[in-house]
Amino acid sequence: MDAASINKIYSGTQPHYVLDVEGDDIIVEYLELDKTTVVQGFKSAHISLPGNFDQTQKALRIIFAEQCRKDKEKGPF
Repeated sequence: MDAASINKIYSGTQPHYVLDVEGDDIIVEYLELDKTTVVQGFKSAHISLPGNFDQTQKALRIIFAEQCRKDKEKGPF
């Protein structure tokens, strides 16, 4: 994932949040029922974030801080 942003959309007075993600590689795949055959792959997605947004935001921070780091470059030896 190269770019991610959280957008706030209002439905009346209630805010709803959407996670927009983009990447050079495929980041979202739709699979057949056998869960091995890819039907479609997308390089961007709009993902609704239902529920308590504060908890969602905290979880996303943890994921991006700990799990989405680039691998360290290997030295020549």
